[in-house]
Amino acid sequence: MSSTLEFTATSSQLPPLGFYYGILTNITDMGKSETQYGVQHQVRLEIRTTAIQALDDPDEEDEAVEYIDQDVYAYANLSFGPRSKLRRWASQILGREIEDGERISADMLCGTDVRFQVAKNTVGNPTVKDIWKHKKKSKSARQRRPDPEPQFDEFEDDEEDF
Repeated sequence: MSSTLEFTATSSQLPPLGFYYGILTNITDMGKSETQYGVQHQVRLEIRTTAIQALDDPDEEDEAVEYIDQDVYAYANLSFGPRSKLRRWASQILGREIEDGERISADMLCGTDVRFQVAKNTVGNPTVKDIWKHKKKSKSARQRRPDPEPQFDEFEDDEEDF
């Protein structure tokens, strides 16, 4: 009995260069793979794009809109040292420093509203360069407006002439 392996082709393209909003939906262990830096254990962060914040080239807005409600993938190696990309991203998503020895799980990060940047890497290819927690303003803060200037009714002069 033979078994067959099936693969589904997915797009590895990223939206145009710029800043986007999304939700970190999943972190997948990709195992060890060959990278430009040698064999490294990789993880993939999956971000569901929800909105465009700003584009490097505003003329690419039509193309960028096609990525709304689509998954964008960010890759990092599994290293979690003080200078690692994954630790920096996790710290920025949590909104706090991560202490040495602290254990962070994917569950602590997934489901978070994030802002991310697509930029060119050192060899000129587009990549997810950075990920931060998106701090939404509360509805009441967004609706808060300065108090209007007080309105004074004009009073008629009731004094009698003497």
